Amino acid sequence: MMLVNLLATAWALAMLPKTSKRVAGISAYVDDKFIRSPSWGHLELLLRRTIHFDRFTGQSVNFDSDKSIGLCTTKEGMNKLQLLTVEGSPLL
Repeated sequence: MMLVNLLATAWALAMLPKTSKRVAGISAYVDDKFIRSPSWGHLELLLRRTIHFDRFTGQSVNFDSDKSIGLCTTKEGMNKLQLLTVEGSPLL
């Protein structure tokens, strides 16, 4: 369990180096990662950083379950969220 928590902590530190907490909010528990941001640019940047970190540590996004989801509070935001992809596969 300690190694898994170490990876979650390393991911969190890699996501927001020297960045204001107003830019984005992140949290992680074991292998679940959460990114929140009012900026689509920052959201896409953090998604790219997450993909890079996952590759570096031998992890990957699990598309075979309903766990890889995105939520948004507006219809316009949900439409934008549906356009995000990971390695050519839709995030949602």
